[in-house]
Amino acid sequence: MRQPSSQTAAPRRSPAELNLRTVNIITLSLIIIGGIDRALNGLFEFDIVAAIFSGKAAARSRIGYIIVGLSALCQTSPWLRTATAGTTR
Repeated sequence: MRQPSSQTAAPRRSPAELNLRTVNIITLSLIIIGGIDRALNGLFEFDIVAAIFSGKAAARSRIGYIIVGLSALCQTSPWLRTATAGTTR
């Protein structure tokens, strides 16, 4: 008879949980890129989004800024859940 392992198996995640985790990772990555872009802009007047998408006024640059902003909005919910996890109502 086989002895049970002292290590526990990782809990299986549902497809919805995996999708939410993927969205969370993508939006966090975009927020980090946006923060780096703002730091480069403030320190060296270099806008990485504008450099990638052919200028600050280009429609593609504006879409890039909108996507980074929407990513920040998407992250407010997990952040608020984490911030209020230890508080009682």
